[in-house]
Formats: sequence, structure tokens, C-alpha cells
Amino acid sequence: AYNTKSLLSKDFFYACKLPFGGQLLMIPFIGMFGVSMKAHLIGMCLFAVLFVFSLALLLKSMKWDFKWISVMVFSTVFALMSSDKLREIFWGHIIYYSLGILFIFIGLALVFYTLNKYEKDKNNRMLIVSSIIIFFWFFLCAMNKTESITIFSLPVICGLMGERFFDLKKD
Repeated sequence: AYNTKSLLSKDFFYACKLPFGGQLLMIPFIGMFGVSMKAHLIGMCLFAVLFVFSLALLLKSMKWDFKWISVMVFSTVFALMSSDKLREIFWGHIIYYSLGILFIFIGLALVFYTLNKYEKDKNNRMLIVSSIIIFFWFFLCAMNKTESITIFSLPVICGLMGERFFDLKKD
């Protein structure tokens, strides 16, 4: 991506094509440090910060208080470091498993914020803006095709439809 100045190179064989993937985090550091372990580590640290931030954002959108957000973030990060394989999957490289979780955290946070606005004021004009942002997020994530659609988009859409269908509260 850095050398060809495009998201995907025609001269490279990909095991998994992820145009909206981890390489976007690494490219600026490759420009500064070359293809090196330093660039990789800084990119992975940036991913870890985004991952933790997105989880905290999701929990805040679910109206959790700071204490429980802290406990959940710590527990999640601790669990993801509990074995060699989990550390490799989440903190050794950025591939569709870790991207899917990041995408679902951000996507659900956007959905919950929008639902919270809807509950407060059903005629809020910001609902349109929120819906456009959600659509744009789904579009970006869907660029990764089957991996992101099955790990992120489909579960969020089905969950939202299920919540609306099984919501027993009548307005």
C-alpha cells in the first residue's frame, strides 16, 4: 500500500483483502521509519489505543458508569492477553478478527448513541446526521467484504432488528 500509493496492489497476492484494514494505521509510520519493527510496534500501539477507546465508547453509549467501564475494559484487555494465541491475534497483527471486534465496538456505539437520541426526542434532526454517520461507517467496514459483513455488519443489523422486533414497550 505504501509503495503503490493505493489501498491494494495489483502486483501482490493477499490472503485476505482488507482495504479498510490495519495497513492504514501503519502507513504513516512506514513513511517515517521504513518497513521496520518500530513502525509495526507504533502501529500496533495505535491499534490498541483505538481498541480500548472504542470499547469504552461502546460502554459509555450503553450508559455504564466510569467504574464499570474501567472494570470491563481491564477485563477485556486482560482476557485478550491470557494466551499466546490471543496475544498474537489481537496484539501481534491487525487482521479481520481484531478489526471485526473494533468495527463492532464502534458500530454498536454509534447505534446506541442514535437510539438514545431517538428515545429522548423522536423528532431530533440530529438523528438524520447520526444515521448518515452509521451508514458511512457500515460502508467503510463493508469494503472488507465477507469478513467484515459476517463479523460486524450482519450481527449488528440482526441485533438491531431483533431488539426492535422484541421490544415489548409500546410507545
